[in-house]
Amino acid sequence: MYLFEGPTPEHPSRTSNHEALITFHEMGHYITNRLIANAGGLTNRQGGAMGEGWGDFFAICMTSQADDDFARGAFAVGGWTDVRPDFKENYYFSIRRYPYSADLAKNPLTFRHIGDGVLLPSGPPRNPNSSGGNSAVHNAGEVWCCALWEVFVELVAKHGHAEAERRVLRYVIGGLKLTPARPTFTQARDAILAAVASLDVGDLPEVWAGFAKRGMGDGAVSPDSGSNSLGGVRESYT
Repeated sequence: MYLFEGPTPEHPSRTSNHEALITFHEMGHYITNRLIANAGGLTNRQGGAMGEGWGDFFAICMTSQADDDFARGAFAVGGWTDVRPDFKENYYFSIRRYPYSADLAKNPLTFRHIGDGVLLPSGPPRNPNSSGGNSAVHNAGEVWCCALWEVFVELVAKHGHAEAERRVLRYVIGGLKLTPARPTFTQARDAILAAVASLDVGDLPEVWAGFAKRGMGDGAVSPDSGSNSLGGVRESYT
């Protein structure tokens, strides 16, 4: 899909066609755009951000392994194509501000961090090459992927890796089919919860717990659908 040009003979050019994380991310755009309003539904800032987050989630979920450390491990959305001689943490950060992790000491993002002007936590190390405001689609999308990852980690603890992956993909795809056009984060969350209630209501506590850990619990309030600054978030950890 893209050729990442290597700067030196020691860092040769690499094609992302050979990087499954990138391939699965881009496949995620096809799925989400197709299933939400037939390619016309993700035209608002929150929709675009969640599109990036869904793509990241498909990538890290579908490349995860049963023996991964889901409680404390760090999961990047790339790395192999990030062939810059001055960037030694490519397999930790890849191109995101933080690696995806259920460990808040590695990835501290919560719902409020989609809004411009909200300061990021000072403790966990951040990708020195990251840029843009919180509401930029790739940055806000990280928060959505964090929540989906927490849901997956909860299901892994309950069902084991293989069954959790099967279930979470059914729930996410089912949620996409129920997500309205120009969605907010909480509307997309509710669509996933509705899919879970239909497919296996017994998993609702784990799914709620995953969303709540990142501030999208019961009572959380999203920005308006048309907001570009994504301000006005009200978090809930219930």
